[in-house]
Amino acid sequence: MKIQEFLIFFIVIISFPVFLASECQRNNEYPLIQLIEPKTQSPLFYNGDTMHIRYKVSDVKIVSYSSIEIKNSKDSTIYLNSFNGASNEITFADTFVFIVNDHSNFIMTIKAKNIKGTEHSLPVFIHVMP
Repeated sequence: MKIQEFLIFFIVIISFPVFLASECQRNNEYPLIQLIEPKTQSPLFYNGDTMHIRYKVSDVKIVSYSSIEIKNSKDSTIYLNSFNGASNEITFADTFVFIVNDHSNFIMTIKAKNIKGTEHSLPVFIHVMP
Protein backbone atom coordinates (compact mmCIF):
# COMPACT_ATOMS: atom_id res chain seq x y z
CA MET A 1 0.00 0.00 0.00
CA LYS A 2 2.82 2.41 0.79
CA ILE A 3 4.41 1.85 -2.60
CA GLN A 4 1.14 2.63 -4.40
CA GLU A 5 0.69 5.85 -2.39
CA PHE A 6 4.27 6.85 -3.19
CA LEU A 7 3.77 6.16 -6.90
CA ILE A 8 0.58 8.24 -6.99
CA PHE A 9 2.32 11.08 -5.13
CA PHE A 10 5.31 10.85 -7.47
CA ILE A 11 3.12 10.92 -10.59
CA VAL A 12 1.19 13.95 -9.31
CA ILE A 13 4.40 15.82 -8.43
CA ILE A 14 5.96 15.09 -11.83
CA SER A 15 2.86 15.93 -13.87
CA PHE A 16 2.11 19.24 -12.09
CA PRO A 17 5.07 21.18 -13.62
CA VAL A 18 4.24 19.73 -17.04
CA PHE A 19 0.66 20.95 -16.66
CA LEU A 20 1.85 24.42 -15.60
CA ALA A 21 4.25 24.63 -18.54
CA SER A 22 1.52 23.73 -21.01
CA GLU A 23 -0.86 26.27 -19.45
CA CYS A 24 1.78 29.02 -19.70
CA GLN A 25 2.48 28.09 -23.30
CA ARG A 26 -1.23 28.15 -24.14
CA ASN A 27 -1.62 31.62 -22.56
CA ASN A 28 1.34 33.03 -24.54
CA GLU A 29 0.03 32.06 -27.94
CA TYR A 30 -0.07 34.83 -30.51
CA PRO A 31 -1.78 35.23 -33.87
CA LEU A 32 -0.06 33.31 -36.64
CA ILE A 33 0.44 35.34 -39.85
CA GLN A 34 0.86 33.38 -43.07
CA LEU A 35 1.97 35.44 -46.08
CA ILE A 36 0.23 34.32 -49.29
CA GLU A 37 1.15 37.23 -51.61
CA PRO A 38 3.81 38.38 -52.24
CA LYS A 39 5.22 34.86 -52.28
CA THR A 40 8.43 35.75 -50.38
CA GLN A 41 9.37 38.05 -47.52
CA SER A 42 11.82 39.87 -49.82
CA PRO A 43 10.03 40.55 -53.13
CA LEU A 44 11.29 42.66 -56.03
CA PHE A 45 9.03 45.06 -57.92
CA TYR A 46 9.43 47.64 -60.68
CA ASN A 47 8.11 51.21 -60.86
CA GLY A 48 4.37 51.15 -61.51
CA ASP A 49 3.93 47.54 -60.38
CA THR A 50 0.91 46.67 -58.29
CA MET A 51 1.75 44.62 -55.23
CA HIS A 52 -1.06 42.24 -54.34
CA ILE A 53 -1.10 41.63 -50.61
CA ARG A 54 -2.85 38.56 -49.23
CA TYR A 55 -2.27 36.94 -45.90
CA LYS A 56 -4.07 34.70 -43.46
CA VAL A 57 -4.22 35.28 -39.72
CA SER A 58 -5.19 32.43 -37.43
CA ASP A 59 -5.27 32.03 -33.67
CA VAL A 60 -6.86 29.83 -31.02
CA LYS A 61 -8.39 33.05 -29.73
CA ILE A 62 -10.51 35.31 -31.93
CA VAL A 63 -8.49 37.56 -34.25
CA SER A 64 -9.74 41.09 -33.60
CA TYR A 65 -7.46 43.39 -35.60
CA SER A 66 -4.90 43.39 -38.39
CA SER A 67 -2.98 46.12 -40.20
CA ILE A 68 -0.60 46.67 -43.10
CA GLU A 69 1.97 49.47 -42.86
CA ILE A 70 4.49 50.29 -45.58
CA LYS A 71 7.43 52.53 -44.69
CA ASN A 72 10.12 53.93 -46.94
CA SER A 73 13.86 53.92 -46.19
CA LYS A 74 13.46 57.20 -44.25
CA ASP A 75 11.06 55.40 -41.85
CA SER A 76 8.11 57.47 -43.07
CA THR A 77 4.78 55.71 -43.35
CA ILE A 78 3.59 55.85 -46.95
CA TYR A 79 0.66 53.45 -46.60
CA LEU A 80 -1.45 52.25 -43.67
CA ASN A 81 -4.60 50.17 -43.73
CA SER A 82 -6.30 48.32 -40.89
CA PHE A 83 -8.96 45.64 -40.70
CA ASN A 84 -11.23 44.44 -37.92
CA GLY A 85 -12.18 40.82 -37.58
CA ALA A 86 -14.04 38.39 -35.38
CA SER A 87 -12.96 34.87 -36.28
CA ASN A 88 -10.26 32.31 -35.52
CA GLU A 89 -9.03 32.47 -39.12
CA ILE A 90 -9.30 35.41 -41.50
CA THR A 91 -7.76 36.08 -44.92
CA PHE A 92 -7.00 39.73 -45.70
CA ALA A 93 -6.36 41.22 -49.15
CA ASP A 94 -5.14 44.62 -50.33
CA THR A 95 -3.10 46.20 -53.14
CA PHE A 96 -0.45 48.89 -53.38
CA VAL A 97 1.14 50.56 -56.45
CA PHE A 98 4.82 51.53 -56.29
CA ILE A 99 5.87 54.83 -57.91
CA VAL A 100 9.63 55.46 -57.64
CA ASN A 101 12.32 57.46 -59.46
CA ASP A 102 15.28 55.45 -58.20
CA HIS A 103 16.07 52.11 -56.55
CA SER A 104 14.06 52.14 -53.34
CA ASN A 105 13.67 49.95 -50.30
CA PHE A 106 10.48 49.58 -48.29
CA ILE A 107 9.40 47.61 -45.25
CA MET A 108 5.86 46.32 -45.10
CA THR A 109 4.84 45.24 -41.62
CA ILE A 110 1.77 43.08 -41.18
CA LYS A 111 0.38 43.08 -37.65
CA ALA A 112 -2.36 41.05 -36.03
CA LYS A 113 -3.93 41.11 -32.58
CA ASN A 114 -6.26 38.67 -30.87
CA ILE A 115 -9.03 39.48 -28.37
CA LYS A 116 -6.62 38.99 -25.45
CA GLY A 117 -4.46 41.79 -26.87
CA THR A 118 -1.57 39.53 -27.87
CA GLU A 119 0.12 40.96 -30.98
CA HIS A 120 2.38 39.50 -33.62
CA SER A 121 4.01 41.11 -36.65
CA LEU A 122 5.61 39.92 -39.86
CA PRO A 123 8.09 42.15 -41.73
CA VAL A 124 8.39 42.02 -45.54
CA PHE A 125 11.46 43.69 -47.08
CA ILE A 126 10.70 45.11 -50.53
CA HIS A 127 13.04 46.44 -53.21
CA VAL A 128 11.60 48.50 -56.08
CA MET A 129 13.56 49.26 -59.25
CA PRO A 130 12.84 52.23 -61.55
